[in-house]
Amino acid sequence: MLMDHRKETQQHMRSFCVLSGAVIFLLTLPFMSGVSPGWAFFWGIVGTIASLLLWWVANGVNPSFLDIDPNDSLGANPSTPPAGDTGGFDL
Repeated sequence: MLMDHRKETQQHMRSFCVLSGAVIFLLTLPFMSGVSPGWAFFWGIVGTIASLLLWWVANGVNPSFLDIDPNDSLGANPSTPPAGDTGGFDL
C-alpha cells in the first residue's frame, strides 16, 4: 500500500480511513448488479465525495500538503516601504 509511515503521529486517523473505506466497500456490494444507470451515476458521485472527505480527514495534518502559508495571500505589511527606487524614470 502507498501510505506514508515515516512521520505518522496519528495512527488513529489512518485506521479510521481504512475502516471507513472497508465499510463503504461493503455497503456498495448490493449495488453491483441490477442498478439503473441513473442510480449508478448518483451513487458514483456520492462515493466520490465521500472518498474525498475521507482523504481530507486522513491527510489533513500531513506536513507535505502544508506547503502554502495562508498569510501569503494577504501580502506584506502595508507600512513597509516598497523595495527598489525610481531612478532613471521620469515621474
